This record gives sequence, C-alpha cells and structure tokens, in this order.
Amino acid sequence: MSVQLLVVLRIIVQLTDHKFFVIVIMENMDRVFQKVEGIIVRKVVGETILVPISGNLADMQRIFALNPVAEFIWERVDGMTPLSDIYKGILNHFEIDQDQAEKDLVGFIDELKTAKLVL
Repeated sequence: MSVQLLVVLRIIVQLTDHKFFVIVIMENMDRVFQKVEGIIVRKVVGETILVPISGNLADMQRIFALNPVAEFIWERVDGMTPLSDIYKGILNHFEIDQDQAEKDLVGFIDELKTAKLVL
C-alpha cells in the first residue's frame, strides 16, 4: 500500500531477553479529524499552547505545548483536511524525511485522540 493511503506507526515493545516485537498500527490517510469544542489556544513566547476547558475551568493537568510540526498539524485539523494532505504539507513545509513525517503525524493525532481533543 502506498504511503498516501496509510501511515504506519511502528511501536517497539521490549519483551523478555532483549527481544523486540513490532506492533504496526495503521491510520487511514483519507481520514479527517475535527477539533472538539472547549480548547483554548494561545501563543506564549512563540510557542503554541493548548488548554482544554472542563466545565468552567481550565484543565491545567492537560496543557499541551506544541512544537512547530505539531502546531502545523493542529492548524489543519479542521474537519475537512484529510491526513494525506496534512502529511504532504509537512513534507513540503519542513526539512523532514517521510518516515519522520509519518511518525510525527500519526503520533500527534494519536495523542489528540487519547486526550479526546479531536473527533
């Protein structure tokens, strides 16, 4: 399958006797994600910060400081842009190889899903 269809994230899980097992997780590159409501986004000293709001309070235990690639991804998680377009944009915008772009994209999207910041 082409990288345009799937992003492959390789997670290395250390097993006994220093043997390693590779788990492959695939994310459909045509998938579109949308930000949930209730997230404050601020630039502080040139760094983008995400602060989820729970009820009327900021959840200070779950503040996210975004690096430039994560910020680029976050800005494009708009409910319309497929991961394949975000991936291509990362390659065009940053001096980064394809493997690292895949890892960064899938890893950050996975973090956002785990934190329930995207749908």
